[in-house]
Amino acid sequence: MNTIPVLKSKLIMPELSGGFLLTDRLEKIHNHMDSCTAVTVSAPAGYGKTTLAVSYFNRQAARPFRVCWYRLDAADKNLPVFIAHLAETLFPPEPSEFAATRQTLGDQADLRSHPHQVIAAICREMWAAHDRAGNSRTYIVLDDFQNVAQVGDICDMIRYMLDNLPPSWAIFILNRAHLPVFTEKQKLEKRILELGTEDLAFSAAEIEDFMLKMGQTVPDRKLTELIAENTEGWVAGIIILWQA
Repeated sequence: MNTIPVLKSKLIMPELSGGFLLTDRLEKIHNHMDSCTAVTVSAPAGYGKTTLAVSYFNRQAARPFRVCWYRLDAADKNLPVFIAHLAETLFPPEPSEFAATRQTLGDQADLRSHPHQVIAAICREMWAAHDRAGNSRTYIVLDDFQNVAQVGDICDMIRYMLDNLPPSWAIFILNRAHLPVFTEKQKLEKRILELGTEDLAFSAAEIEDFMLKMGQTVPDRKLTELIAENTEGWVAGIIILWQA
């Protein structure tokens, strides 16, 4: 696995925007996420998929946890590249507690010849990490998953990971299109939360709260209704119109 270069910039969780507004609706979504094994968020760019995930992790500060972030692009359609980056974000060189795990995975068969053996080994090491971690939570985030969603082997691996996921781990998939990842059987048996555009779009009341937070001293109902009508709750559009 060490022969495949890993682009570390893909494995960094973004920071939360200073203009973020935690609405009552988003807080309820956060609460639903607490009991989920997997969360899928499907919406076009600018609806706040990444913001929703990062804000959820930020509120976990009171309990031990770690986030394994992986932002995918077209290069990750290559199966060995995908597995190498996945292993790197799950078991980074620091902290040193993963040294033995990295050695174990490094001893696995060549990625190009036996990728499914490696993903099985990754799942075994996830369980070993779970046994060591006590009550700590681990979140796997696959951002921009639409870039690899058409690769059958990658989707099969994600399904395999869900079926073999330790109880202290969860998978988040952020997708710009509504592309099914998990099987109907998994949706019935696993605790999977599926969120879409309608769950992320701002209501008129939330737009008004956002404008007040951004410095408007008196609510302007006509302006709020105009923005709501023209953006349909699209968060990026709301910000653009507000700044215009």
